[in-house]
Amino acid sequence: MPPVSKCFVMTTALATFAGAAAMAQDVYPIGADQLAFSIHNMDPSVDPGDDFQQYAAGGWLDRADRPERMASIGAMAYMTERANTILKAAVVDAAANAAAAPKGSPVQQVGDFFNAFMDIEARDAAGLDPLRPYLDQVNALETHDDIARFLGEWSLVVFETPLMTISVTTDMNDATKISMAATEGSLGLSLGSVYQMPGESAAKQAYRQYVEDLLILTGVTGDEAGPMSEMIVSLETILQSGELSPVEYADPRNRNNPTDWADFQALVPEMDMSLYLEGQGQPVPDMIILFQPNYYPKLSQVLQEYSMEDLRDYLRFSVVSSMQGVLGPDFKEPVRALTEALLGVATQTPDDDLALQMMPGKLGHPLGRLFVEAAFPEDTRAATADMIERIMTQFRQRIETRHWLSEETREAALGKLDAFYIGVGYPDEWIDYSSVEVVPDDPVANLVNLATFGNRRDLSKFGHPKVHEPFNNPHGTLPMLVNAGYTPSINGFEVTAGIAQPAGFDPEMDAAVNYCRLGAIIGHEMTHGFDSGGRLYDAQGNLRNWWTDADAQAFEAEAQKLIDQADAYEFLPGNFVNGALTVKENMADIGGITFAHLALMKYLEEHPEENVEIDGLTPSQRCFISWAQFWTEKSTPQYMENSLTNVHAPNPYRTTAPLRHVEAFYEAFDITEDDPMWLPPEQRVNAW
Repeated sequence: MPPVSKCFVMTTALATFAGAAAMAQDVYPIGADQLAFSIHNMDPSVDPGDDFQQYAAGGWLDRADRPERMASIGAMAYMTERANTILKAAVVDAAANAAAAPKGSPVQQVGDFFNAFMDIEARDAAGLDPLRPYLDQVNALETHDDIARFLGEWSLVVFETPLMTISVTTDMNDATKISMAATEGSLGLSLGSVYQMPGESAAKQAYRQYVEDLLILTGVTGDEAGPMSEMIVSLETILQSGELSPVEYADPRNRNNPTDWADFQALVPEMDMSLYLEGQGQPVPDMIILFQPNYYPKLSQVLQEYSMEDLRDYLRFSVVSSMQGVLGPDFKEPVRALTEALLGVATQTPDDDLALQMMPGKLGHPLGRLFVEAAFPEDTRAATADMIERIMTQFRQRIETRHWLSEETREAALGKLDAFYIGVGYPDEWIDYSSVEVVPDDPVANLVNLATFGNRRDLSKFGHPKVHEPFNNPHGTLPMLVNAGYTPSINGFEVTAGIAQPAGFDPEMDAAVNYCRLGAIIGHEMTHGFDSGGRLYDAQGNLRNWWTDADAQAFEAEAQKLIDQADAYEFLPGNFVNGALTVKENMADIGGITFAHLALMKYLEEHPEENVEIDGLTPSQRCFISWAQFWTEKSTPQYMENSLTNVHAPNPYRTTAPLRHVEAFYEAFDITEDDPMWLPPEQRVNAW
């Protein structure tokens, strides 16, 4: 799930200690209860052909209790819990040694960031004083042009800006270029579906109350805070209505809108947009890419309909909202109340955990270096790389045998696969943060300094050839994150050190388990290069059609099967999975488990001593059971409802839906057309 607000960061940061794996297992063991593969998680009383999830994971579902402090539990959540337990020890150790560490070193920066955050008494005493210079700037704004210049300046010192964002991006038409892009401004709530709800909905009322509570903490009177919060939510609702829908945004062609600067300026005649760039110290480009083509007319509408007083009120709210995570303890309660309303978690997050949630996106590589140095053994990196090579071989063989592909498209697909960039664990060269001032007594200054470093560094790339920086995506592939990610513009994927840990990868487990967990994740990311979105990019990462018309039509027919099947899945009463939104991930799941199982079979041919039954289960059976257990979860009703807006289908769907497209799954459990789990062959997807 994405964070539900700028102040509530749901991270998957984690760490373990290589050379201290036993300690990691002691402080947070990953066993059957944490969804390590186990026959004790099964329910053998259920026929696998009737209900495979209950057969594979019914034992765990019957006995597992979701902790009140967690919106959802499953293998990924347990991995994160374990990792954060170890990461906390690493960060606390850095905090204790920061004063003696070399200035600018990861230990000093990570430790002092944590020390500043954890001085709750000082944060409380400071109140809003650290934000006064920025609030004074907002108070002095008199015109729309003043706002444009302020937003440009503000965009340098924070990680997100309201109303509008102009930044740099890889050019979709030429992946060797860095271009300017105009995107939407950040909203106080990143769960866009809430803005689309009726005003009386519980979620929208909860967000309105959050805004009101935050305003009161900034000194707005109770009588003023209510109407002001109504105004702010209404203003943001207009802006959010200009954003592409999740389904529209998933198609990169909708985001690729190169526009002459003059035409861009004409979308918002109320302000001189070049002043935003002046505030950044950037030149005005001849062309800018509109990621959100409908957004800027909505910004124009807001500037027309809302007074300067309203806009100043909104910007003051945005300044405080963007920084409230490092303000005094009073700011925690509005976040807790909003989290309870939107995710069903009522407990207050401890301060040290809040610090851990915040740090990856701010100190990505310094924190990642500490994690890798302590937690990622080279033999795990080597095992992951070997698994990738084996799965890549199976993918290549599948492309070679896809009868529906013309030779022209097949050769282009093979060329794209052969050109894949693959990163394992961590970058070979770390980004140097040593120039950033991180102090032990000013958490706001630390945020500002880190944001300024990153923003100026990014903006300096404009006009220069694109250079990929491995493992530097704060939302996906920092080394400590439990994740892997494919990036179309680099035609490649990265498997983080964080995800190659129990229960995703465990050297103590047999090959069937590891191939059908971490291996399936690897295959999943490979498939993204050829899913409904990834297939639109060529081997060089350019948005270009390299398909024949007939092959494209055949692919779309296969993808439509997945859309129709997901649309028919009633996840909650009256609520169905969005097939068009989830089709890319669903296709990647099928590719992932297909290639992983094929690679497993080849591995066992080469290692026949491992091709044995364990606990009465064949390797294929353990493979598919392992997959289903890995994606099983328990969640709050609110979390489950919100998951329907995610590009990933809900986990209960993922446990079994991909398996029904794999012939080996039916063979492993003798599932026939008379069984509920059977999917007729003509409805199975065989794109890859």
